[in-house]
Amino acid sequence: MMTMRIYYAFSMKEEIKKLYEDHPLNLYLILRNLYFMREADQEYAVYLYKQMINKLNKSKIDRDLFIQYHNTYTYSKNGEKHIINNLYKDEVSVLTVKNSYLLITTNQNNTSFFQILDQYASDFFICDFSNMDYFWLSSLKMLATSNAV
Repeated sequence: MMTMRIYYAFSMKEEIKKLYEDHPLNLYLILRNLYFMREADQEYAVYLYKQMINKLNKSKIDRDLFIQYHNTYTYSKNGEKHIINNLYKDEVSVLTVKNSYLLITTNQNNTSFFQILDQYASDFFICDFSNMDYFWLSSLKMLATSNAV
């Protein structure tokens, strides 16, 4: 049975990245608390969220992804969903561009979308709230580079 991972990719504001770059657990806990916040506290959660997260240019990212990858054998697009179906890597991943985050559903721990996102910005903080997993996209790149040697 295939286990799916659900990743949220947040483009963090520069001052937040500087503050939490060496303390990703603290940033994860803040985002997790916002994610699971009670409905009565939603107004405060939205205010705090906007202070930390860069708003994404949804249409630009959506268009850029399609233009760059539409001729790729493993890539397809269905509405707002960008899909990688790579039979060679046994990967099925779906990326949806939201206004303030990217939602990635995948059957892999390290989806091809992480390499694609790294081209856009180095300030993405990735969270999987269901599996209590979190990391800076830039640190994943460093791990991949050091493992390649």
